[in-house]
Amino acid sequence: FVSGTGSSFQGILNNNTFNNNTRNAIRTVLTGGSTGFLTVANTTGTGSGEHGLFLSITDSTLTPSTFTTVDVSNSGQQLNAGLRDGVNIDASNSNATINLTSITGVNTLGNTTQENGLRQVIDGGSTVTTVVDSSNFSSNQISGISTQVRDAGTTSNLTVTGTTANGNVLDGFLFDIDNGNFNANVTTSSFNNSGRNAIRAIGGAVGAVTNVTF
Repeated sequence: FVSGTGSSFQGILNNNTFNNNTRNAIRTVLTGGSTGFLTVANTTGTGSGEHGLFLSITDSTLTPSTFTTVDVSNSGQQLNAGLRDGVNIDASNSNATINLTSITGVNTLGNTTQENGLRQVIDGGSTVTTVVDSSNFSSNQISGISTQVRDAGTTSNLTVTGTTANGNVLDGFLFDIDNGNFNANVTTSSFNNSGRNAIRAIGGAVGAVTNVTF
């Protein structure tokens, strides 16, 4: 899905298979003041060359979008693709609300694939609210769940419930706040057997604010 200047879209996908594609299983790009939403359920998108689920939102609005029972495991088969993740959310000067329920983003193929189960990079004054429930982001090469907030005036709100992120090579739950605000509430979840840290926090500028509850 690609939505350009001032346009809008609605995407509804149910009971589909998008496995072993050269780039992404599901790729959505919003730019130029566009708006839209996605509803994806009971869908498999494993073995992607880059990301399983890729959401790129620039100067736009992703209205509440829901992903339920989606498997995006073993992404990153294209070895020169750069950062590649099960779920990758990249927002700049945008607003987005994303609900992830029963998402599987695990790496079972060793050290040549899937760096993060869920990775968010949020900047440019964006506000992104992400709710994760009953999901599995285990055995990835970097982190299970990773969020980076880069700029002043940018806010990430993250709720994680009943989710597993075990056995990741570096960190189970990473947040890197260069500036802006990060609010997280994590309950009934597990971050066991990490190669480095269960929880890793990185702070940046004096103005950065984090409110994190486990």
